[in-house]
Amino acid sequence: MTLIMSRKPGGIPAYDPSQDQARIVLGMTKPAATIDPFRIWFEPSKKNTVILRLGWADRSYSATLKAR
Repeated sequence: MTLIMSRKPGGIPAYDPSQDQARIVLGMTKPAATIDPFRIWFEPSKKNTVILRLGWADRSYSATLKAR
């Protein structure tokens, strides 16, 4: 899954790749327990990094983000 962060305001249905600010590839894992309802959360990691997680049902997607 790829998380796309765009400059385009929400509610505008036509996708415009020229408005992309970032594209983050998320890796999928199977969580130990079912995630319900849909959640977005951050977990601390190493110094100056955090793990962004999106999860629901039997799926969890994550990416490590680094502070600049």
